[in-house]
Amino acid sequence: MPALLIVVVLFVQVKRIPDELPQKIVQTIFVLSFLYPYYILLDAFPNTNFTKYIQVELELIPWVLLSYYLGQKTWRTNQNVMNLIQSAILVIVAAAIVFDALMSNTIYDALIVGGLSLIAILIGFIQKIKSFFLVGVSVLLLNVMIQSRPFWGNLPWWAYLLIAGSTLIAVASFYEWQKQKVDRDGDTFLQKQKTKWIKIWKNWN
Repeated sequence: MPALLIVVVLFVQVKRIPDELPQKIVQTIFVLSFLYPYYILLDAFPNTNFTKYIQVELELIPWVLLSYYLGQKTWRTNQNVMNLIQSAILVIVAAAIVFDALMSNTIYDALIVGGLSLIAILIGFIQKIKSFFLVGVSVLLLNVMIQSRPFWGNLPWWAYLLIAGSTLIAVASFYEWQKQKVDRDGDTFLQKQKTKWIKIWKNWN
C-alpha cells in the first residue's frame, strides 16, 4: 500500500505543474515509481520451476518498457537523447539476459532469449527503432551461434572449405551479374539497393 500510495501521489502532482520541463521531469519520476511496487510484488511472488527461468527477464525487462514509453510519450521532442539512453538500457539488459542464459545453459533459456530477440526485432522493424532492431538481430545471431556450436565443432575440416568456397563463388557470381544490370544513370543493382536502404535507415529513430 505505501508503494502504491507513492505512485498515486506522483500522478496527482503531474497535472499540477504548469511548466513543460518540470512536468516532464515529474512525469518521468512518476513512471519510474512503478518499479517500486512492481519489485515488491515480484519479491513476494512464489518461486516455481517456471519463474526461475524467467527471473532475470522479469527483473530487467520493465526498464526497457519504461524507457520505450518515456521516449515515445514524455520525451518525444528530445528523441536523440532518449535514443542514446534507450540504446544503453537495451544493451545492458540484453547483455545481462544473455549472460544469465549462458550460466544456466538450458534449452529453456535459449528459447526465452530467442523469443525476446525476435520480439525486439519486430518492435524495431514496425516502430522503426534502430536500437531495438540492431540489438535484437545481434542477440538472435549470438544465440544461434552458441546453440549450434556443438554442430559446427563436429564438422570435418573439408566441410569448412566446401562452405567457404561455395560462398566465395556465389558472391563473385552475384557481383559479376549485378555489374551487367546498369540503369540509365550508370548505377548497378547493388548501388541502387544501397542508396534505397540508406534512405530508409535514415528515417528510423
